Amino acid sequence: MDDYLTIKELAAKIRMSHHTIRKWVMANEIPHRKIRKAVRFQATEIETWIKNGGLSLFGEDEGGAAGSEDTGHDGD
Repeated sequence: MDDYLTIKELAAKIRMSHHTIRKWVMANEIPHRKIRKAVRFQATEIETWIKNGGLSLFGEDEGGAAGSEDTGHDGD
């Protein structure tokens, strides 16, 4: 089984605020899973997302332009 990260763990790993991670989850801009009410991130999916340009979101205004990025997440 792959490792799963919490919002707090992911935020620390990629050096972003947990608030930003939550915004990305709500906008479905980052691959994630919901386990009941808990949000989790599969480490390998996040690595792939970053390699495929997910980190390009970091340079954009957190308020909006990032929504046009295609992360390849199918909305699970």
